Amino acid sequence: MSSLGHTRGGNGIGRGRGAPSSGAGHTEASVPYTALIDVGTTHFYVACTITENLRIPVENTSSRIIVLSPFGQSVGVNKLFRDVLLEVQGVIFLEYLIELPFREFDLILGMEWLFKHRVSLDCANKWVVLKTEADKEVEVIGEQRNYLSNVISTLRAEKLVRKSCEAFLAYVSVSGVGDSSVKDIRTVKDFLDVFPEKLPGLPPKREVEFGIELLHGVAPVSIAPYRMEPKDLIKLKAQIQELLD
Repeated sequence: MSSLGHTRGGNGIGRGRGAPSSGAGHTEASVPYTALIDVGTTHFYVACTITENLRIPVENTSSRIIVLSPFGQSVGVNKLFRDVLLEVQGVIFLEYLIELPFREFDLILGMEWLFKHRVSLDCANKWVVLKTEADKEVEVIGEQRNYLSNVISTLRAEKLVRKSCEAFLAYVSVSGVGDSSVKDIRTVKDFLDVFPEKLPGLPPKREVEFGIELLHGVAPVSIAPYRMEPKDLIKLKAQIQELLD
């Protein structure tokens, strides 16, 4: 499959596939993918929705990495996949990937990937040129797509509604889809003994019934509100008003 790319404002979107390999430590799956080239990202990320299909050995990082996604979400990640083979225009690239819980793209390739492969971006002509370790150039031709032009944050939407902007609530209903099984749910399928198809019944009666008994006449603790200095209270009110505007 040829890899298609798109360059827009320094970012790009491309399609390719994970290359098959029988070598030790590499994935043996061949899965098409959609990649986002983001100059604002440092590492390489893979969506949690495709890691199981790739059958890649996973390892945990020594500490959790806090990541701010392109969609404004801050998440902690710690799953790392090494020696993943990515095929672009028939050329194999060996990369490491960090699992990130997003669904919009399969891969996000950041600034380190651009630097590693000496990537040249021609935004005007939608053209991307990569270089392999053997100094071979790989050209990726782009196609115009604009996935995020109509996406705004929740905070921005709330401000627009408060300013009397017209808003619509819509939902999508999928028909003709069979009932999902517990085995199809990520993480839950690893604990099938805890989630049986049918509940055997109510919990059995215990020898000692657990309960918290309160003394007669006991009332909730009443604590006076924290008092602030007048000048601090004025600053706080100003900050709250800025958030409401």
